[in-house]
Amino acid sequence: MAMEIKPIRSEADYQAALVDIEQYFDAEPALGTPDADRFDVLAALIGAYEDEHHAIEPPDTVTAIAEVMALRGHKQADLGRLLGSRSRASEIMNRKRLPTIEQARKLHEEWGVPAASLLATETQTRAAASRRVESISQERRRQHAALQQQIEEIRRVAYDDGYAAAMQAIGKFATRPAAPAMTAAPRRRRRVQAKPAPRQIRGANARHITEAMMTLPDHTGPAAAIKKALAEKGHDLPYTSIRHGLGQLQARGEATFTEDGRTWSYIAAQR
Repeated sequence: MAMEIKPIRSEADYQAALVDIEQYFDAEPALGTPDADRFDVLAALIGAYEDEHHAIEPPDTVTAIAEVMALRGHKQADLGRLLGSRSRASEIMNRKRLPTIEQARKLHEEWGVPAASLLATETQTRAAASRRVESISQERRRQHAALQQQIEEIRRVAYDDGYAAAMQAIGKFATRPAAPAMTAAPRRRRRVQAKPAPRQIRGANARHITEAMMTLPDHTGPAAAIKKALAEKGHDLPYTSIRHGLGQLQARGEATFTEDGRTWSYIAAQR
């Protein structure tokens, strides 16, 4: 297919070249043919024009790191381990600091973060911040201009139609829907800690168990009988506390296991 190839000097030439090269994606030309040579020339022209007029800037440092972390399934804690400092990882991801040369080398070599994004200078960072501020300033200037236009309209009505019409216009202006106000974040309620339960007096369980065992036949019985006797006296102790108290009594020589190994006997009352 012999067609003239022209330099790409404008957006119209660029769009025409895109349409022209698209035919080759459906039927790729064979190597060494005129169509293959034409495809290569068109691709080179389109690439050169895009590099100059449609260049895609690499993502900034934080965006590049975040994309790689998401791709690899890393968390900020992993970044802290890689950099050797969790606080430095937090500062970088919150855009308070840029990585050092050594940290940038680790990010590039071990995680594959693009070097072009890691080499962003402080000047580039400030330029990006300046562009954001300028965008906000332009929006505020636009809102101010719209407000001035409304005020001028009120003045024109007052001049043309008199005081009554002006007051009506002012009323409409004053009752227009207001922009939604920013609401403050709800204050976190202070957690009220419950007062700790009063601690048992040391040895109180052993004393209660002694009183309960004194009510048992021969001052002897299994843990279940001791627990029931305690409950009758108003002491609802768990089995762990009962066994602990019996152990205290055994250590003092006041209680012991019976021969069957399942019941306890309060022997101090038998002396």
